[in-house]
Amino acid sequence: MQFWPEKPSRYRGHWKLFCGGEEAKFGLLELICEGLGLESGFFGDELTQVQVMALNHYPPCPDPSITLGLLT
Repeated sequence: MQFWPEKPSRYRGHWKLFCGGEEAKFGLLELICEGLGLESGFFGDELTQVQVMALNHYPPCPDPSITLGLLT
């Protein structure tokens, strides 16, 4: 990937783990279809659309008294 982030360094490993879970999910879905007597790929369009994972990380504020929002 051309724009792979350098930090955090463990990000790539976590992403590979996430993608492996996606593959397992689709395999399990096929087995469920088979067990229910449905044709292969029955749920394909509904459950295999592009999914987005959004992550936000905000470093701790040096002066928490000036922050807004939920407490940690």
